[in-house]
Amino acid sequence: VSESRISLTSEIGLIESLFGELQLQEKGFKTVEELWAYFMQSKEYRDMTFEELLGMIPEDIQQMLPEFKERDKDELIISINRIRLMTNAMLNYKIRTRVHTKCTYVKASDSKIDIGEAARYYEQFNVQELQGDHFSIMEPPAVHQLSETILELFEK
Repeated sequence: VSESRISLTSEIGLIESLFGELQLQEKGFKTVEELWAYFMQSKEYRDMTFEELLGMIPEDIQQMLPEFKERDKDELIISINRIRLMTNAMLNYKIRTRVHTKCTYVKASDSKIDIGEAARYYEQFNVQELQGDHFSIMEPPAVHQLSETILELFEK
């Protein structure tokens, strides 16, 4: 997730750094999705065990995947790449002008997401922290606290 930009070149580099030289550059892929679909049909990927794949997944991404150990390899790769693409978009998006409104960010205490400079773009920026991770705050009993927090915000 730490990449600054996701591109065909960076994804080919990632795959080949993990699985060796596969001559992917020569295949003429037009999209990142096309590259990953091709790789997921490769012998290198098919021969890899689920446990080996799990060992390659950074903890911060594992934290974002509910029940990730219950998915199959293909579901896991697709989910990981969605997270990586959304994180990449978030990291590269910059608000250009100050927003003249209030913003309340509801944050799971175990979240690794850095909201750092977001506060400077809002007239008023508040953080409401709930105990748990991204998924546990969406389940009972924490979801009750989440709903109460959101309701209080709407009532203000």
